[in-house]
Amino acid sequence: MGRPARASPRDRPAPAPASGSVPARAPLSLRQIEVFWAVMEARTVSGAARLLNVSQPGLSRMLRHMEGRLGVELFQRASGRLVPTPEAEVLHERAARVYAQVDGLQDAARRLSRAEGATLAVGSGGSVAAWPVAQAMAAVRRALPTVSMRIDTLPLPGILDYLLDRKGDAIVGLHGFDHPAVRCELIGRVPMFCVMPPDHALTRLETVTVQDLRRHEMVLFDPETPHGRALRQAFDGQMPDAAAAARARFVTSAMALAEAGLGVALVDGCALRGHSGRLVSIPFRPAITFDVYLLTSRRTGLPVAVRRLRQELRALLAAAGWDAGGEGTSGRARSGKRG
Repeated sequence: MGRPARASPRDRPAPAPASGSVPARAPLSLRQIEVFWAVMEARTVSGAARLLNVSQPGLSRMLRHMEGRLGVELFQRASGRLVPTPEAEVLHERAARVYAQVDGLQDAARRLSRAEGATLAVGSGGSVAAWPVAQAMAAVRRALPTVSMRIDTLPLPGILDYLLDRKGDAIVGLHGFDHPAVRCELIGRVPMFCVMPPDHALTRLETVTVQDLRRHEMVLFDPETPHGRALRQAFDGQMPDAAAAARARFVTSAMALAEAGLGVALVDGCALRGHSGRLVSIPFRPAITFDVYLLTSRRTGLPVAVRRLRQELRALLAAAGWDAGGEGTSGRARSGKRG
């Protein structure tokens, strides 16, 4: 007699489970839990199919597949209705907990998308605080009405500590910084204006040059400030001290001094738009611009409110013609208005 043929692996019977063990079953998918929940709610295949917007044959197949996957009968058919078995009732109770957690997750996601309960803290210098920062924050509040707002005026020394120590969410100003932990985005480029009282002799000009200014007293800035550096650039590093009728560190103070008649001042367009007093503004030539930056921390992603703030800031600067893609142009204007 010949040797019996060796059985192939496909022909061999599966090993019997160990005594007392239960064959492992694949877990239910979220879609199968959804199907089960719909059937429990409707108690008919047709009703569940309508809830899920699927065909009745397709839903019946999904239900049979789910019962086969579980190895448990979940529903008994009686007079066209599906009667849940005790096992189905146990599964329904567990599914209710899952749905409660899903509802809680969705509610949390909705609140996060609206930044509910959040505070938007923005640091800025005096030049950009009134415009565009205040207007941008107001627009953020209209879009996200539950967000609390705070604006902080920051001195230049240690300004980055505001972000690094997590005191605030963003900084808007005329200073750019190169720091590994800080994201520095150029969001606008704002022109320089010469401002003066309405009765000043320079108001008859369409543009103001260095030669025009040499014949008039001026309000000067501390040299380390953005406006002080702009003055040195305008005068090619040779700022005449004899022209100084007054000195200021902050642009808002310089504009107040100019309005009081102590001299003309060279200021940026943001300061001009944020000033509510009576000043005539005339473009300075050759054009000198101030870069406007948005600073945020690289240690975390940008929250919803900060992303919206960036969007509103860019929109305001672009509407004024002062986006980062170009210097923009403007003519004679009262403060707070575009020329």
